[in-house]
Amino acid sequence: MEKKRKKYIVPMRRKRPWASMSVRAEHHVMLRELSKYYKGNPPVTKIIGTLIVKEFLRILSQVDPDKATQLREAYKDERHVNDILDLPN
Repeated sequence: MEKKRKKYIVPMRRKRPWASMSVRAEHHVMLRELSKYYKGNPPVTKIIGTLIVKEFLRILSQVDPDKATQLREAYKDERHVNDILDLPN
């Protein structure tokens, strides 16, 4: 049985805005390896988003702990639950 591919939607027409990024080839290879390592083989974009949010919250908690707590709670919301992976520390 052939797996049906999702229709590609250009970034500017997606429900939530996207921005394009360039990454060095060796870093992209590392991200693909991480994707293979984590359960469920998540997309590279989900790994990047998770790493950015975790680091941002870590720094923000040093500068403004209250705001970091609020943002951490916001990311537990239904809208974001599929965007952020539960990666081990």
